[in-house]
Amino acid sequence: MAPSDNTPHSKPGDLDQALAEIARLHEVVSGLRSSLAQHRQELVYNQKMATVGRLIAGIAHEIKTPIGAIHSMQDTLHRAVEKLKKSMDRACPQAAEDKGITSAFTFIDEAQKVIESGSSRTLEIVRRVQKFARMDEATLVTTDLHAELDDTLLLLNHHLKNRITIKRDFGDIPPVRVNVGQINQVLLNVLVNAAQAMEGEGTITISTRLDGDHVHVAIRDTGQGIPEEHMAKLFKPGFTTKKAGAGTGLGLSICAQIVQEHRGKIQVQSELGVGTVVDISLSTKLAAHS
Repeated sequence: MAPSDNTPHSKPGDLDQALAEIARLHEVVSGLRSSLAQHRQELVYNQKMATVGRLIAGIAHEIKTPIGAIHSMQDTLHRAVEKLKKSMDRACPQAAEDKGITSAFTFIDEAQKVIESGSSRTLEIVRRVQKFARMDEATLVTTDLHAELDDTLLLLNHHLKNRITIKRDFGDIPPVRVNVGQINQVLLNVLVNAAQAMEGEGTITISTRLDGDHVHVAIRDTGQGIPEEHMAKLFKPGFTTKKAGAGTGLGLSICAQIVQEHRGKIQVQSELGVGTVVDISLSTKLAAHS
């Protein structure tokens, strides 16, 4: 008599169920890996931005001190020259007919205008850089997005001038509560991406509008557009179509995370040969304790 076979046999249904469970677990593990990769990227970014922010703040402070002194002394010099002119008019009225003296005073006046304009502009740039340097602050403040966009465009002036035309189509939008440093970084990143998407001359159109309880900022470029196969990967951690060293280092995945924390979202539409538009929405109902 043949020995009995006590080995349990799997039914086809049990095998299918096991395979389905394996597939499910594989998806869970893949999701965890993706989440860990994103958190790791965010951690590295936050550490880098905190370090860069402190470095920039220190440099800006060092620049602001001497430029502030120049700006202050220019005003003092202007008042001193005006006093000198009045004293000369009283002591030597004929000096007004001396071409050498009048020419010298004209040169001094023009030089003072250049110094005043240059120092004022530099101080304004330093002020805006210092605001950008506060990237690790978690405080929510009420701000005007149009002013933040103008600040960002000023910082990008060297990157855009003589090549990119900026068009503003600003609508009637209310102030919003945001982490200013984070939102400015998002705006900066999207604008840099738009500029780099265009070889040679191009146009960036910035539109703002209110839709319900969300403010929208749409940034449109006239670049070559994004290939269809890349669209689904835009918000994946680490994905980029740029060469090493290009861009701001702030990926769209982190931009999306920042915007989501402000109860908003980023949407991208693109057409090859036409350009790309990135729409950023931010909630107008973000509470002070959020």
